[in-house]
Amino acid sequence: MSNTGTYVEVKTLSPIVRSALDGIDYGARDIQVVPCSSVSLQVCGGAGQRGFAVLLDLATGASKSFGGSWGGSNMFVSSIVDDSSDSGTLPPGGCVIKGTRGHPRTFATIYVHPSAMGKFLPSGEAESTTDEEQQALYCYTGIKGGEYRREELRRRGVSSACVDSLVARGYLKRSRNGATQATTKGKNALDRSRVRY
Repeated sequence: MSNTGTYVEVKTLSPIVRSALDGIDYGARDIQVVPCSSVSLQVCGGAGQRGFAVLLDLATGASKSFGGSWGGSNMFVSSIVDDSSDSGTLPPGGCVIKGTRGHPRTFATIYVHPSAMGKFLPSGEAESTTDEEQQALYCYTGIKGGEYRREELRRRGVSSACVDSLVARGYLKRSRNGATQATTKGKNALDRSRVRY
């Protein structure tokens, strides 16, 4: 797990957390979970977006939601989500879900006390990956598909056999039409310290 957290499949989360994600219309198959002892509720909204923060008790499901303004901070309306950068202590039994709603979809991250991080982590030993596989994972997690990605894969010396191996081992998923994307396992396996820039 990197110091920026790990990706977890939404379907593996507790009913309390899944219910909170349903409440903010989160529709992605996985979500990043970041361990921290303190967190700010500030989220910068943008054009067609508004920030939000949800405080959630992991044991009881009790929650409190805060919303920002459409387009983010402005001189007419003030909210803790738009304007406060103060951090608060995160209790061991709680988490904060924050992100943006609007165009093109809801984006969110879960911030949880380090002592509760184990509840979110998948079990199993991590496999080792080669340098070439790390370059491939970077391309599939950080570069838009199509010609841009194909060119970057070529530039980084990633072979089609390497990509096929990552698909076979569950790091990448390939649809019937050949479109390929990173899985939750692939996102977690990316080690940015090993990527050439």
